[in-house]
Amino acid sequence: MWLHAALGGRLVQGGVVLGCVVLAIACAFALDSELATRVEFSEPLAVVEGEVTGVSLSSDDYKEVHIVEFRYAVDGQALRGVSYAETDDHAAPPLGQVVRVEYLRDQPEAARLEGFQRRRFSGWVLIGPLMFLTTVFAGLAMTVSEGLASLRPVRRGDARWARVAAVQPPKDASSRWRIDLAPLAEGAPATIHADGRAGLEVGDRALTFVDPDDPEVVHLAARVPGGLALGPDGRLRSAAPVGPSLALPLLGLALLVGGVAAAWAFIY
Repeated sequence: MWLHAALGGRLVQGGVVLGCVVLAIACAFALDSELATRVEFSEPLAVVEGEVTGVSLSSDDYKEVHIVEFRYAVDGQALRGVSYAETDDHAAPPLGQVVRVEYLRDQPEAARLEGFQRRRFSGWVLIGPLMFLTTVFAGLAMTVSEGLASLRPVRRGDARWARVAAVQPPKDASSRWRIDLAPLAEGAPATIHADGRAGLEVGDRALTFVDPDDPEVVHLAARVPGGLALGPDGRLRSAAPVGPSLALPLLGLALLVGGVAAAWAFIY
């Protein structure tokens, strides 16, 4: 049973991390060149004819990119610009070809060839930051869910054992257990007191609980967030994690806010 519980926890954590990776990659796909081309200009554009003055090819990015230099004129003012396009999306225009140039009316120097990008952009550069953000928010969500978890029976964790030095069972329902343990791996003895009101006071770093069927056997379990308490039925219980119930909503919010903000800052 404890092995199944431990493996289940590892699978949940692994699933959250895998989900972070998959969502980060999906977001990078969404923020790739096609979306970047559409969001570069958020205002109405004017169109004027221009001429291609230079064409080169760059493979420094994740894909090969055409770099097209062009010149154009707005209200008698001669201007120059550069546009980018992935080789899979556009063919490079030849030198001297007349092309359509889009520019902002209030900022004529902000221009691009029609169908091209004004700035070089690839959503793949955001995979690293997105994975970092999603992992941080997933961890935060799991921590919050642990704090909101209700009491549930304690599992035995890695089932390490400690020798009991002395046991004083309660004389009545209002008194406490007192269990003195022999020195543990850390070299310090531990004393436990437990009742329905105070829960457990553990002297050692490990959380310890009494076997309900045999008070003289003490099980040492891994540290559980929220600590231990004695339930109404007299059995020790723990505020153990119920799973990342808030992970997916916060993960989605992190992807939305972080991805859009990063893309917007990168483009402008």
